[in-house]
Amino acid sequence: MKIRKTTDMLLCRIDDREFFETWKRAGRRAGAAALDLLLPRRCAICGTLSAGICGECRKKLPYIRGDVCFCCGRPLADPDAEYCPACRVKKHAYTQGRALYLYTDAVRESLHAVKYHNKREYLEYYAREMAEHLAEAWKTWQPQVMIPIPMHPSACRKRGYNQAEILAKELGRILGIPVRCDVLKKVRKTASQKELDYRARQSNLKGAFAVAEKYMHSSRREGGLQEIPRGSERCLPWERVLLVDDIYTTGSTVHEAAVVLKNAGIKCVYFVTICAVPENS
Repeated sequence: MKIRKTTDMLLCRIDDREFFETWKRAGRRAGAAALDLLLPRRCAICGTLSAGICGECRKKLPYIRGDVCFCCGRPLADPDAEYCPACRVKKHAYTQGRALYLYTDAVRESLHAVKYHNKREYLEYYAREMAEHLAEAWKTWQPQVMIPIPMHPSACRKRGYNQAEILAKELGRILGIPVRCDVLKKVRKTASQKELDYRARQSNLKGAFAVAEKYMHSSRREGGLQEIPRGSERCLPWERVLLVDDIYTTGSTVHEAAVVLKNAGIKCVYFVTICAVPENS
Protein backbone atom coordinates (compact mmCIF):
# COMPACT_ATOMS: atom_id res chain seq x y z
CA MET A 1 0.00 0.00 0.00
CA LYS A 2 2.84 2.40 0.91
CA ILE A 3 4.62 1.64 -2.39
CA ARG A 4 1.44 2.32 -4.38
CA LYS A 5 0.83 5.58 -2.50
CA THR A 6 4.41 6.73 -3.14
CA THR A 7 4.11 5.82 -6.86
CA ASP A 8 0.83 7.75 -7.14
CA MET A 9 2.45 10.81 -5.53
CA LEU A 10 5.38 10.69 -7.95
CA LEU A 11 3.07 10.35 -10.95
CA CYS A 12 1.01 13.25 -9.64
CA ARG A 13 4.13 15.42 -9.39
CA ILE A 14 5.17 14.48 -12.93
CA ASP A 15 1.68 15.29 -14.21
CA ASP A 16 1.74 18.62 -12.35
CA ARG A 17 5.15 19.45 -13.81
CA GLU A 18 4.02 18.61 -17.35
CA PHE A 19 0.78 20.55 -16.78
CA PHE A 20 2.62 23.69 -15.66
CA GLU A 21 5.19 23.41 -18.45
CA THR A 22 2.39 23.14 -21.01
CA TRP A 23 0.68 26.23 -19.59
CA LYS A 24 3.98 28.08 -19.44
CA ARG A 25 4.60 27.43 -23.14
CA ALA A 26 1.01 28.41 -23.96
CA GLY A 27 1.46 31.61 -21.93
CA ARG A 28 4.61 32.52 -23.86
CA ARG A 29 2.85 31.96 -27.18
CA ALA A 30 -0.14 34.04 -26.06
CA GLY A 31 2.18 36.81 -24.85
CA ALA A 32 4.07 36.82 -28.15
CA ALA A 33 0.78 36.94 -30.10
CA ALA A 34 -0.46 39.86 -27.96
CA LEU A 35 2.82 41.71 -28.49
CA ASP A 36 2.56 41.17 -32.25
CA LEU A 37 -0.90 42.78 -32.17
CA LEU A 38 0.38 45.80 -30.24
CA LEU A 39 3.69 46.05 -32.11
CA PRO A 40 3.26 44.34 -35.49
CA ARG A 41 6.40 42.75 -36.85
CA ARG A 42 8.08 44.32 -39.83
CA CYS A 43 10.41 43.20 -42.57
CA ALA A 44 14.03 43.39 -41.43
CA ILE A 45 15.04 45.04 -44.71
CA CYS A 46 12.31 47.43 -45.92
CA GLY A 47 10.22 47.88 -42.77
CA THR A 48 6.86 46.91 -44.25
CA LEU A 49 4.47 44.84 -42.13
CA SER A 50 5.65 41.24 -42.37
CA ALA A 51 6.10 38.23 -40.09
CA GLY A 52 9.63 37.87 -41.46
CA ILE A 53 11.60 39.12 -44.44
CA CYS A 54 8.99 40.05 -47.03
CA GLY A 55 8.76 38.31 -50.40
CA GLU A 56 9.97 41.32 -52.38
CA CYS A 57 13.08 41.74 -50.25
CA ARG A 58 13.83 38.02 -50.42
CA LYS A 59 14.06 38.38 -54.20
CA LYS A 60 16.56 41.24 -53.90
CA LEU A 61 18.74 39.97 -51.06
CA PRO A 62 22.31 38.99 -52.09
CA TYR A 63 22.28 35.33 -51.02
CA ILE A 64 25.69 33.71 -51.32
CA ARG A 65 25.23 30.85 -53.74
CA GLY A 66 27.22 28.97 -56.35
CA ASP A 67 31.00 28.63 -56.19
CA VAL A 68 32.36 29.72 -52.82
CA CYS A 69 35.74 29.65 -51.09
CA PHE A 70 36.29 26.28 -49.45
CA CYS A 71 37.57 28.04 -46.33
CA CYS A 72 35.66 31.28 -45.63
CA GLY A 73 32.62 30.69 -47.87
CA ARG A 74 32.81 33.97 -49.80
CA PRO A 75 31.92 33.89 -53.52
CA LEU A 76 34.69 32.96 -55.95
CA ALA A 77 35.35 35.08 -59.02
CA ASP A 78 37.17 32.14 -60.61
CA PRO A 79 34.89 29.06 -60.70
CA ASP A 80 37.95 26.80 -61.06
CA ALA A 81 39.55 28.09 -57.84
CA GLU A 82 39.10 26.37 -54.48
CA TYR A 83 40.06 29.31 -52.31
CA CYS A 84 39.55 33.06 -52.48
CA PRO A 85 42.73 35.21 -52.82
CA ALA A 86 42.69 36.07 -49.09
CA CYS A 87 42.45 32.45 -47.92
CA ARG A 88 45.22 31.41 -50.31
CA VAL A 89 47.68 33.62 -48.41
CA LYS A 90 46.23 33.65 -44.86
CA LYS A 91 46.34 30.73 -42.49
CA HIS A 92 43.13 30.51 -40.47
CA ALA A 93 42.66 28.55 -37.24
CA TYR A 94 39.03 27.80 -38.09
CA THR A 95 38.17 24.83 -40.30
CA GLN A 96 35.48 26.24 -42.56
CA GLY A 97 32.67 28.78 -42.57
CA ARG A 98 29.65 30.09 -44.43
CA ALA A 99 27.64 33.31 -44.55
CA LEU A 100 24.06 33.79 -45.67
CA TYR A 101 24.35 37.10 -47.55
CA LEU A 102 26.91 39.47 -48.97
CA TYR A 103 27.29 42.63 -46.92
CA THR A 104 25.35 45.32 -48.81
CA ASP A 105 23.85 48.66 -47.74
CA ALA A 106 20.45 47.07 -47.07
CA VAL A 107 21.93 44.32 -44.90
CA ARG A 108 24.22 46.81 -43.13
CA GLU A 109 21.28 49.06 -42.20
CA SER A 110 19.28 46.08 -40.94
CA LEU A 111 22.12 44.88 -38.70
CA HIS A 112 22.69 48.44 -37.48
CA ALA A 113 19.04 48.47 -36.36
CA VAL A 114 19.61 45.17 -34.54
CA LYS A 115 22.64 46.48 -32.65
CA TYR A 116 21.69 50.08 -31.96
CA HIS A 117 17.88 50.28 -32.20
CA ASN A 118 16.90 47.12 -30.31
CA LYS A 119 15.45 45.31 -33.35
CA ARG A 120 16.29 41.95 -31.85
CA GLU A 121 13.33 40.26 -33.54
CA TYR A 122 15.21 40.57 -36.85
CA LEU A 123 17.61 37.94 -35.56
CA GLU A 124 14.76 35.42 -35.48
CA TYR A 125 14.15 36.06 -39.18
CA TYR A 126 17.84 35.68 -40.00
CA ALA A 127 18.09 32.47 -37.98
CA ARG A 128 15.22 30.96 -39.98
CA GLU A 129 16.89 32.03 -43.23
CA MET A 130 20.22 30.53 -42.14
CA ALA A 131 18.61 27.26 -41.07
CA GLU A 132 16.98 26.94 -44.50
CA HIS A 133 19.66 28.22 -46.87
CA LEU A 134 22.74 26.76 -45.16
CA ALA A 135 21.26 23.27 -44.83
CA GLU A 136 24.17 21.66 -46.70
CA ALA A 137 26.63 23.08 -44.15
CA TRP A 138 24.72 21.63 -41.18
CA LYS A 139 24.62 18.25 -42.88
CA THR A 140 28.35 18.29 -43.69
CA TRP A 141 29.70 19.75 -40.46
CA GLN A 142 27.35 18.10 -37.93
CA PRO A 143 28.34 20.48 -35.10
CA GLN A 144 27.89 19.17 -31.59
CA VAL A 145 27.46 22.57 -30.00
CA MET A 146 27.09 26.25 -30.97
CA ILE A 147 29.11 28.98 -29.26
CA PRO A 148 28.32 32.64 -29.96
CA ILE A 149 31.18 35.11 -30.33
CA PRO A 150 31.17 36.88 -26.95
CA MET A 151 31.18 40.60 -26.21
CA HIS A 152 33.21 42.13 -23.41
CA PRO A 153 30.94 42.34 -20.32
CA SER A 154 31.08 46.15 -20.22
CA ALA A 155 30.09 46.42 -23.90
CA CYS A 156 27.29 43.89 -23.39
CA ARG A 157 25.96 45.83 -20.38
CA LYS A 158 25.99 49.04 -22.40
CA ARG A 159 24.04 47.51 -25.31
CA GLY A 160 21.89 45.31 -23.12
CA TYR A 161 22.40 42.13 -25.14
CA ASN A 162 24.81 40.24 -27.38
CA GLN A 163 23.29 39.89 -30.85
CA ALA A 164 25.45 36.82 -31.62
CA GLU A 165 24.08 35.08 -28.53
CA ILE A 166 20.45 35.77 -29.50
CA LEU A 167 21.13 34.58 -33.05
CA ALA A 168 22.84 31.39 -31.81
CA LYS A 169 20.00 30.54 -29.41
CA GLU A 170 17.36 30.95 -32.10
CA LEU A 171 19.39 28.98 -34.64
CA GLY A 172 20.09 26.27 -32.08
CA ARG A 173 16.39 26.03 -31.24
CA ILE A 174 15.47 25.56 -34.91
CA LEU A 175 18.20 23.02 -35.65
CA GLY A 176 18.11 21.21 -32.31
CA ILE A 177 21.78 21.94 -31.57
CA PRO A 178 22.83 22.85 -28.00
CA VAL A 179 24.08 26.40 -27.45
CA ARG A 180 26.72 27.21 -24.83
CA CYS A 181 27.18 30.87 -23.95
CA ASP A 182 29.39 30.31 -20.90
CA VAL A 183 32.41 28.63 -22.49
CA LEU A 184 34.10 31.37 -24.53
CA LYS A 185 34.65 34.76 -22.86
CA LYS A 186 35.95 38.10 -24.09
CA VAL A 187 38.40 39.01 -21.36
CA ARG A 188 39.96 42.14 -22.82
CA LYS A 189 38.40 45.31 -24.21
CA THR A 190 39.32 46.00 -27.82
CA ALA A 191 39.17 49.04 -30.07
CA SER A 192 36.51 49.25 -32.78
CA GLN A 193 37.42 47.05 -35.74
CA LYS A 194 35.63 49.12 -38.39
CA GLU A 195 38.60 51.09 -39.72
CA LEU A 196 41.31 48.47 -39.15
CA ASP A 197 42.95 46.29 -41.79
CA TYR A 198 43.56 42.56 -41.33
CA ARG A 199 46.91 42.87 -39.52
CA ALA A 200 45.63 45.62 -37.22
CA ARG A 201 42.51 43.57 -36.45
CA GLN A 202 44.62 40.54 -35.54
CA SER A 203 46.78 42.65 -33.23
CA ASN A 204 43.69 44.28 -31.72
CA LEU A 205 42.12 40.89 -30.89
CA LYS A 206 45.26 39.13 -29.65
CA GLY A 207 44.49 37.69 -26.24
CA ALA A 208 40.94 39.06 -26.25
CA PHE A 209 39.22 35.65 -25.90
CA ALA A 210 39.60 32.89 -23.36
CA VAL A 211 37.85 29.70 -22.32
CA ALA A 212 36.16 30.10 -18.93
CA GLU A 213 38.48 28.80 -16.21
CA LYS A 214 35.92 26.40 -14.75
CA TYR A 215 35.85 24.30 -17.93
CA MET A 216 38.71 21.86 -17.70
CA HIS A 217 39.39 18.32 -18.86
CA SER A 218 38.18 15.93 -16.23
CA SER A 219 35.38 13.92 -17.71
CA ARG A 220 33.59 13.53 -21.02
CA ARG A 221 30.34 12.63 -19.34
CA GLU A 222 27.06 13.16 -21.11
CA GLY A 223 25.55 16.55 -20.37
CA GLY A 224 28.49 18.88 -20.21
CA LEU A 225 31.70 19.77 -18.48
CA GLN A 226 32.99 19.24 -14.98
CA GLU A 227 34.73 21.84 -12.87
CA ILE A 228 38.22 20.88 -11.68
CA PRO A 229 41.02 22.79 -9.93
CA ARG A 230 42.81 25.72 -11.56
CA GLY A 231 46.04 24.75 -13.28
CA SER A 232 44.83 21.46 -14.73
CA GLU A 233 45.02 20.86 -18.47
CA ARG A 234 42.00 22.30 -20.25
CA CYS A 235 40.12 20.21 -22.75
CA LEU A 236 36.56 20.83 -23.88
CA PRO A 237 34.44 17.71 -24.47
CA TRP A 238 33.48 18.29 -28.11
CA GLU A 239 35.26 17.69 -31.39
CA ARG A 240 33.12 19.89 -33.67
CA VAL A 241 32.10 23.38 -32.58
CA LEU A 242 30.15 26.02 -34.52
CA LEU A 243 30.91 29.68 -33.84
CA VAL A 244 28.07 32.13 -34.52
CA ASP A 245 28.47 35.84 -35.30
CA ASP A 246 26.70 38.53 -37.32
CA ILE A 247 29.35 39.72 -39.79
CA TYR A 248 32.46 38.16 -41.35
CA THR A 249 34.87 40.89 -42.47
CA THR A 250 38.48 39.68 -42.57
CA GLY A 251 38.05 36.59 -40.40
CA SER A 252 40.18 37.96 -37.54
CA THR A 253 37.48 37.50 -34.89
CA VAL A 254 36.60 33.90 -35.72
CA HIS A 255 40.28 33.10 -36.20
CA GLU A 256 41.21 34.31 -32.70
CA ALA A 257 38.21 32.55 -31.15
CA ALA A 258 39.16 29.35 -33.00
CA VAL A 259 42.76 29.56 -31.73
CA VAL A 260 41.48 29.59 -28.15
CA LEU A 261 39.03 26.73 -28.72
CA LYS A 262 41.61 24.57 -30.48
CA ASN A 263 44.06 25.15 -27.63
CA ALA A 264 41.30 23.80 -25.37
CA GLY A 265 41.04 20.57 -27.35
CA ILE A 266 38.51 21.26 -30.12
CA LYS A 267 39.43 19.55 -33.41
CA CYS A 268 37.15 21.33 -35.89
CA VAL A 269 35.90 24.90 -35.50
CA TYR A 270 33.29 26.03 -38.03
CA PHE A 271 31.52 29.36 -38.22
CA VAL A 272 28.37 30.92 -39.64
CA THR A 273 27.46 34.57 -39.98
CA ILE A 274 24.51 36.50 -41.33
CA CYS A 275 26.69 38.18 -43.93
CA ALA A 276 30.22 38.42 -45.29
CA VAL A 277 31.96 41.54 -46.51
CA PRO A 278 33.07 41.01 -50.14
CA GLU A 279 36.80 40.85 -50.57
CA ASN A 280 38.51 44.13 -51.58
CA SER A 281 35.55 46.22 -50.38
